[in-house]
Amino acid sequence: MEKNEFEKGKKFSYAGSIAYAEKAVVSKHVLKKETGNISLMSFDKEEGLTEHTSPYDAVVMIVDGKAEIIINGVSNILEAGEIVSSFERSIRLNLARPKVCPASVE
Repeated sequence: MEKNEFEKGKKFSYAGSIAYAEKAVVSKHVLKKETGNISLMSFDKEEGLTEHTSPYDAVVMIVDGKAEIIINGVSNILEAGEIVSSFERSIRLNLARPKVCPASVE
């Protein structure tokens, strides 16, 4: 079974580092600490995260595909290479087969 995190001290690229799974969200930790997390996630079409809050600020970077990122009711359509941050600590993702890298940092 593949570990749910990247090997420390070894280089990697987000693109191609995580697979899509049918009707699922796949998550892999880049960094997981008490002070915040960085995760690489892939979302199958029509999959997403529910609106939620976090004790950390959130940053979402689209690696592949396109996604609607809704922050406090404001829609942002992001495509590969684009980033949005949420300092309000509330974020909802509506996704169209993207690979995203949500990072929460304190």
